[in-house]
Amino acid sequence: MANYCLSADLFLRHGFFDTPDLDVLASGKDYTLYYWLMHVPGGVRPGCDLLLAWVCSVTGLTAHQVFMPTILAFLLILISTIGALVYQTKTLYLSALIACGLLSISALNTYGVLQQLIAQVSGIAILAGCLVLLLQSFENFKRGALIQQGLLAGLLVVALFIIYPEVLPFLVLAFLLYHGVSLLRRKLYLKPLLIVSSLAVLTNLVFLNTFFIHAIAFLRSQTGKGIILNDLQFSLFPYFLIPSGLAGFWSLQPISGTYRDPWISITILLGMFLLLTAIIVSFLLVRWNSPSATITLVMLSVGLVLFIRQSDFGLFKLAMFIQPFLVATMVVWWVNQPRQLILKIAPLLLVGLLSLNIQQNSYVEASRGLGQGVTIEVPNASRAKIYSEFQSLFESLPTQKFLLDTANVVLAKFQALYTVNKTAFFPSRDFYETIVKLGKLGLDAVPDPELSQAAQPVLKMISSIYQQAEFDLLDRQNPSARNSFIMIKQVGDLIAQANATLRNEQDLPFLISTTSQQDIFNNRRFRVADSRNFIAQPLWKVNNFLIFNHSTLGQHYYLGQVRAIALYQLEKDFFFPEEKMSGLGRHLLFETIHPSEQVRLELNLTASLKNDKENKLPPAEAIGSERKSFSIVGRGSAHVFSAPLSPQIINQRQYLEIDMGVEGKRLPNKRKGLMNWYGKEIPLDRRQLVGFGRDVSLISDEEYRNLNPPGHLADFPADLANPNLEYSGIYEDGWVSEAAFLNLKQTNPASPLVLQGALPELKDSAFSTELIILVEGQEAIRQMLKPGEFKIQLAVPPGNSRRRIDLRFSKFQRLPAGDDRPVAAQLKFIGFKENG
Repeated sequence: MANYCLSADLFLRHGFFDTPDLDVLASGKDYTLYYWLMHVPGGVRPGCDLLLAWVCSVTGLTAHQVFMPTILAFLLILISTIGALVYQTKTLYLSALIACGLLSISALNTYGVLQQLIAQVSGIAILAGCLVLLLQSFENFKRGALIQQGLLAGLLVVALFIIYPEVLPFLVLAFLLYHGVSLLRRKLYLKPLLIVSSLAVLTNLVFLNTFFIHAIAFLRSQTGKGIILNDLQFSLFPYFLIPSGLAGFWSLQPISGTYRDPWISITILLGMFLLLTAIIVSFLLVRWNSPSATITLVMLSVGLVLFIRQSDFGLFKLAMFIQPFLVATMVVWWVNQPRQLILKIAPLLLVGLLSLNIQQNSYVEASRGLGQGVTIEVPNASRAKIYSEFQSLFESLPTQKFLLDTANVVLAKFQALYTVNKTAFFPSRDFYETIVKLGKLGLDAVPDPELSQAAQPVLKMISSIYQQAEFDLLDRQNPSARNSFIMIKQVGDLIAQANATLRNEQDLPFLISTTSQQDIFNNRRFRVADSRNFIAQPLWKVNNFLIFNHSTLGQHYYLGQVRAIALYQLEKDFFFPEEKMSGLGRHLLFETIHPSEQVRLELNLTASLKNDKENKLPPAEAIGSERKSFSIVGRGSAHVFSAPLSPQIINQRQYLEIDMGVEGKRLPNKRKGLMNWYGKEIPLDRRQLVGFGRDVSLISDEEYRNLNPPGHLADFPADLANPNLEYSGIYEDGWVSEAAFLNLKQTNPASPLVLQGALPELKDSAFSTELIILVEGQEAIRQMLKPGEFKIQLAVPPGNSRRRIDLRFSKFQRLPAGDDRPVAAQLKFIGFKENG
């Protein structure tokens, strides 16, 4: 959606071939100009973008406001066109009506709408229209009607070239199969067919002109993507290469999620039965020249090839392409069997209601972004009216210059639509890299000296904006190790302006930062209890602020290389349901805005949910001008601060990095029942995680020294959420690993340290472990513990009010019932109190 809206805004305000203004491009005043490269030199289908621009011009609304109504309009066109495809004779009226009804509530048919795939939805609608016009015998057509039919079909094919040429091969194959069967049945009327076909081809050549070459080149590249062999260990779209895909294909299960047996096995078997039935039915109906069965059989055949080739993306798209035609084919077959009317309608009505209630509603709810899901890019966008919020905030600010810390590609592109005509920079990454790449690919695929001459200055300007830089990892084992990233030169100029003494309010740059509603960074400062997604403040007032940098070793999940992804989507925090967390990889690079002379990185993360029977916390280190440890120990969760350090200076800008010290690992690939049928090597969750992050912030060394930790912990997990508590090695539900520490406040030097808990009796009733308690690194007590309740109270030597308490257990046990977490004991109370 974001790309379509930016592109539509370009066409709304500029001519299609207008070359971008280089000064505007360099000043960050119009990011829609990048899309000129994609459509003009790149030759990428511009149909939906132009249509959205036209709707905007008619309504006076923004592209964001018209997008969903437009895609819904195309869905209605698709549904009604399928009705026309089925309604070949009067006897098929009921079939057409039922097919339309089922398509309106078919979960996978409307999935493209929820995923905002406007080109796909409109393209399938136009494909259906082409099939209505071309899959006919033309037996009783007069010459005038044949001419009209050919011209109309030609115009629809032209639209298909411009809007969604990816489905043209299906049109050609269905056309050949349909009329090939007519030939075998000796019902091919060649002369009228040639008239219609010739006029359709001629119409395309006239209207498409030279764009025909670009469309074919684009089709070739997209077809290559659809059948390419991918490494399935890192598949983005594995849904139909694993058994659950059989159930998901018929909307008996969601295409992704948690699969529970025996229901998943039952639905897999049912899905397989329905698929075999669909293949047989399609063969039977193709023999009688059924248009819907013809295109269904073509797509099923292509699907078989894609499945054999293990093409994940191609199968994912095809599963959505085929839905309207598959539903139509099955309805035509079922309704036209000799049975009572109630028996024709009732089963189909039941199937439709099941699809609506079981899957359609779940897809709709997931699309709201209120929970978690791998397909949600911007959490809670609709309910929070996030784009209206940003537009109102942006327009209320007096300045003409902005810095935005957004790391989310989709959100950043939406923001860019509202920053037009004002200077705005997004230093997190080059959000338009793929758009520029499409332009370059188009120039290579269809050489055009004139276009190349127009594009070269634009490409040169873009390369001067986004410059390569390297961060020194200060790796003792590999001194030459570097982490490369993109640096936007103009951001440094903006920061310099913020530091200068400026009287003109319009020249004062502002920072617009995302809050804890949208990412896990800077939450010490920008954790909000309300629904705000953005906070704005003058840049000169900002200090100790982190901006995530997409880097070679630590990438954002969106279009990132799986092995190097450092930051995944937000999801609900299991232990703190009102909060959010993100899966983390190994390397996290940050630009720092106005850091103190000595700073500490703050890291709040958990390994409690890794479900790998280890739950180890990573040995993370902070990197600036030197490497400093976070002193993480144990398993479970941690909220820690690095030793003090100063940032690394790169081109007069300041950077820090967190190296988790270990590579991420996949969550266990647990399958039951028929989920083990095939595709067992394909992970159900492709993420390679070190753990889940709750917050990464930056504070001064002085702020750290002034932290006011609690005196004790007794309520889990609530007490662990205290932002002033530093600890490591404790699970959120109170279990402690064999190594743990925490900093607590001792307000009264006479207050004893009390540790109260329980040692579980699990498999070994004779189990025992030795506990050592250290205070400020000095052993305070050593005691053997056996299963059961225990309470330890001891006086501690005098010292600072903030005391570091370390717990060391000699052994651990594993929790039962599939939990498998290694634990040493369960804490009920730890800390200082007057009356122990």
